[in-house]
Amino acid sequence: MFLAKKWQLCVVLFLATTLNYLDRQTLSILAPSLQRELHLDNQALGWLFAVFYYAYTFSQMAVGPILDHVNLRWAFASAVFLWSVVSALTGLSNGFTALLIFRVSLGIVESANWPGGMRVMARLMEPRERTLGNGIFTSGTSVGALVAPGLILAVAAYWGWRWAFVLIGSLGVFWAGGWLLMTRDRELTHVWREPPAETRAATAAAAPGCIAAAGPSARPSTLRSSPPITAVQCEAPASTPRKQSDRRTVGLTDGDVMPPLASVRPSDRPTVRPTTRALPRTP
Repeated sequence: MFLAKKWQLCVVLFLATTLNYLDRQTLSILAPSLQRELHLDNQALGWLFAVFYYAYTFSQMAVGPILDHVNLRWAFASAVFLWSVVSALTGLSNGFTALLIFRVSLGIVESANWPGGMRVMARLMEPRERTLGNGIFTSGTSVGALVAPGLILAVAAYWGWRWAFVLIGSLGVFWAGGWLLMTRDRELTHVWREPPAETRAATAAAAPGCIAAAGPSARPSTLRSSPPITAVQCEAPASTPRKQSDRRTVGLTDGDVMPPLASVRPSDRPTVRPTTRALPRTP
């Protein structure tokens, strides 16, 4: 493929953000048509705009912890599918109450886009790539705001405002299907769910220069059979090899690993003796 898998998913998340903004702006762009046909005044229209952002804001506080404990692949697909269905059903509204219910529902399900997308980016990208990945992902807001007026007004001009909700909303259903097809790769399992703490510690312990410890009372001979790993100590590679005389200063041989200074007994630490030099006398 022309793009690596992670960058393909980054583009797909960009499209999800674009759809997110298309669906939320459909009502504001078609507001004059809805006011004429459903007899809505400016106060009612203001409430429709406000309740969406109230639901959207407070739902993000709840959806974030939920996404930390569920499979992100299915959770993100479900969120996009649900907000697309809600957007399409808005075209069936016959009054203020129905519009109010659909706007609150849209705010709730659309709130998963940012916490879910950011979590996927954090697990999918290397630290040096996350800035670019997040930039691509979040740029869907600007693209969505840019293309929404022309696209939505064009559909409404040909088929009416009800079909504008239906057709724009149906785009997310196709997105959800494509997302599930693209994310079937088993190599992406670590992206969808946070690995257990024991697995993360074992992975860190497998790195060169790292020593895993099962607890403060563990013996070196029982480290491999110890239950959960509670600590990982890593020794940074030295720029120059230590001399044999330096190791023997603290009672080590060439085959040993230099322990931290805090674990060496005070009597074994090398003693630094200050040297004095007589200054020449002045005449």
